Amino acid sequence: MAFLSVITGATASVVAGPLPPANTGHFYVGNYQGDDVVVFDGSGAVTRHFSDPDLDGPRGIVIGPRGRIFVAAQKSDSIVVFDADENCVDTFTDPELVAPTGLAFGRGGVLYACSSGNDRIVAFAPDGTLVGSFTARGLKKPACIATDGRTVFVAGAGSPWIFRFSADGTPRGWFTGGGLVSPAGIALAGGLLYVSDRGSGRVVVLDRDGTVQAELSHRDLAGPRGLAFDDRRHRFVSCCFRNWIVEFDPSGRYVRTIAGGQLSFPGGVAFSSMPIGDVDDDGSVGLLDFGKLLAGWGTCPAPPERCRADANRDGTVDVGDLFIVLANWD
Repeated sequence: MAFLSVITGATASVVAGPLPPANTGHFYVGNYQGDDVVVFDGSGAVTRHFSDPDLDGPRGIVIGPRGRIFVAAQKSDSIVVFDADENCVDTFTDPELVAPTGLAFGRGGVLYACSSGNDRIVAFAPDGTLVGSFTARGLKKPACIATDGRTVFVAGAGSPWIFRFSADGTPRGWFTGGGLVSPAGIALAGGLLYVSDRGSGRVVVLDRDGTVQAELSHRDLAGPRGLAFDDRRHRFVSCCFRNWIVEFDPSGRYVRTIAGGQLSFPGGVAFSSMPIGDVDDDGSVGLLDFGKLLAGWGTCPAPPERCRADANRDGTVDVGDLFIVLANWD
């Protein structure tokens, strides 16, 4: 029997000109033992920290509508919600939610949370109202979750199994593959599942039936946990045994190791979705962005991730970028 009645729907915005990818800019890391969220810029430099008294043991982290940041607080049995300015604006709690870990958004803005303390998945409406909860036989201490809106994939560090559910919570079986030992992070990209396996120190890439497609490995990949993708399809993996982030390119080649921010047992990783054309990263598109775009006119300097005025990511700040800024003017 299905436990959830999931609202479906979609939103859209009208923009003109060539568009950059949807997820770009800063990335956020849940800092479990530091009780805060550490923010890195595209170059890997730490820019700031933010927290709240309710943020006790942050684990999973996702970016929601209007740039709101949702963080699972494992030790306080809650999900702490920050607005785009990183101010705490809400806290989701319910007796069903015990020691939350992984988070993922489904259709209609439904937020799924792994409730590791009672072996369940708990779903909340966008306003924090409980929608329902579900589980499956054999699901123990769920730690990570991902969904494409139709199928929900869940795994826990206590077993090598990945559990499938429909969006309404109906169990759809389970599978494993690639020698998984203790999955700690999971993400969907290009129809494939990327699974951070803390037990074997790898990221295993599987199709939806568990057939191995590839794997990512490196000596710095110690205790891989949180997993996210940027707008270039680079993979960023938090490593809880070494307190850093390891980056791989789309082909799976190692790029760099990002340290700093006093990370201590880092968890989830998430990328911000900045307004298209927001050159100065203030959350809106306006006159200041226009001025910065004109000031940066011409070929982008290296490293290219610092060239914020290049809105369409073609390596040059030109009329195409100007068109994007004007089309998205607030």
